[in-house]
Amino acid sequence: MGDADNYLIAGDILLVRGKEMHRKRREWLRWLISAAISSLTGSEYTHAAMYVGNGAIIDVDVGRRVAMRPISELDCFDAFRVVGATNADRLGAVSFCWRQIDKRYDYLAVAAIAYERLTGRVWPLAREDPHRWFCSEMDDSAWKLSSEPGRVTPGDLATNPKVQRVHQSTDELVALF
Repeated sequence: MGDADNYLIAGDILLVRGKEMHRKRREWLRWLISAAISSLTGSEYTHAAMYVGNGAIIDVDVGRRVAMRPISELDCFDAFRVVGATNADRLGAVSFCWRQIDKRYDYLAVAAIAYERLTGRVWPLAREDPHRWFCSEMDDSAWKLSSEPGRVTPGDLATNPKVQRVHQSTDELVALF
């Protein structure tokens, strides 16, 4: 991926093309999960992470808790930046993510999004849980980007008018299956 600090700023949102990444790594179960997310959302982006500086990200993924890890664990991502954000805004978003470390993955919220996308109806069991997150929900909440927190997919973040893509991965873009 190269030296991320050359083109990323703490607070940048990294949106991952998971089908591509997991295919390259031959992680077939994760590829299937990414394929399902992509199909439900109509987006190539299936995961989101927050760049926190010094080559590190904070994210949460299926089967994992919110954690900091090296950006080198990601590839096939594009970087998005909140338009007009100040250094204080970026610090606030990063600090928000730091405070979420070790919280659990929010399976119920993901199931609610799937239900709503498939049926067009709101799932009555859906609720916001401040002790659980899924990837794009946490980044959206850190930046307060949407009016409907808890219902934001990585693809929604990519099309939000408050963000702009600032770096596109140079990883090979491949049509899958």
